[in-house]
Parts: sequence; C-alpha cells; structure tokens
Amino acid sequence: MAAARCCLPSRVPLVIILGSTGTGKTKLSLQLATKYQTEILSADSMQIYKGLDIITAKATAKERSIAPHHFLDILLPHQSYTVVDYRNKAIKIIDDLLSKNKIPIVVGGTNYYIESILWKVLIADIDHSDKLVTERDEYEVVSKKQKLDIDSKCNTTSENDAEATSSNEFTNAIMETMTSEDLHEKLKVVDPVTADKTHPKNKRKIMR
Repeated sequence: MAAARCCLPSRVPLVIILGSTGTGKTKLSLQLATKYQTEILSADSMQIYKGLDIITAKATAKERSIAPHHFLDILLPHQSYTVVDYRNKAIKIIDDLLSKNKIPIVVGGTNYYIESILWKVLIADIDHSDKLVTERDEYEVVSKKQKLDIDSKCNTTSENDAEATSSNEFTNAIMETMTSEDLHEKLKVVDPVTADKTHPKNKRKIMR
C-alpha cells in the first residue's frame, strides 16, 4: 500500500498491487474492491489492448462485473499509448475516487505506469487551472533560446568535456521540463554506453 503521493493533495491511501503475470493480483484486487466498494485501475501496458486476454491474464467479463475496471480493452493493438497518456487519465480517475472517499486500487506489472502515478520525477506539475500539464507542454515553456543553447552545447561537446557540460548545463529543473525521450537523446551524446543500457522511457535513471 502506498501512502500519500507527492502529486495528489489527498492523504487517503492508494493501494498498489504489483507483480508478475499469473501471481494472483486480479483475485486480490477483486477481494479488496469488494470489501471497500471501490474501483480498480489496471497498470498493465498490454491489457489496454483488445484481443490480448489470455497472454496478459486479463480480468474476465465475470470478474469485471464484480467491480468497475479501468484501462482494459481501450485500444486496438496497432494504436499507441504512452506513459504520459496513462498518467494523465489515471490521476483524473484517482482524484474522482478520492473525492468520493473511495480507496483507488491500482493493479498491474508495468512499472513505468505505476511510477508515473507515485513519483514526481515522472509526473508534471498541475497548473493554476488544476489541469495536468504534460511533459511536452512543460518542455515548450522553456525558452527557445535556452533549448537552442542546450542542443548546441550537446552537439559540439567532445567526449573529454561531455561530463562537465552535462553537470553544468543540465540542472534538475531543466531536466524535469524535458520528456524522457529528449533526455535520452542528450544522454546518447554525453554517455552513449549508458544510454544504450537505459530504456528511453525510464526518465528517473536517465536523470541520474
């Protein structure tokens, strides 16, 4: 169970059930959802697609009738869905449940999805209109000149002074305004070996 999160004001508990496929997560989530009369949010990057029921151990129609489920069968296999898409929609659902004094139950095995809900490093701040600002929106807020300076420094930096440029130009504040993919491209310049070992979506490790 994860307690209060940095990205949500409420102190109501948030239940996270994380584990591999076929380990009983669905059964436990249904038991908890029934006991607390709440809803379940899937955090599985494959269960969002229609037609992948068996290989993902997706909740059956009967199981879904026991408690409301979110993020199941919402896309066709050829459609794309990013962690930012998931994060933005999930937080709206969680906020709605918390406003009704219901404990959200998040169940799945996709770490990126769960991390995007729990930790600020993968989540954008909320603007004054209480609407989520995506990482891309925040990145565009950075001045054009600042972005050009960063790109220029990265493109002209040699391997010998790459580390120095990285530490001087890439502050945490700047990196948090950038998408994980953009950061990964910069990492390829200053440390291609580490970049090759790091997933482009793993923003937390890229920032390290």
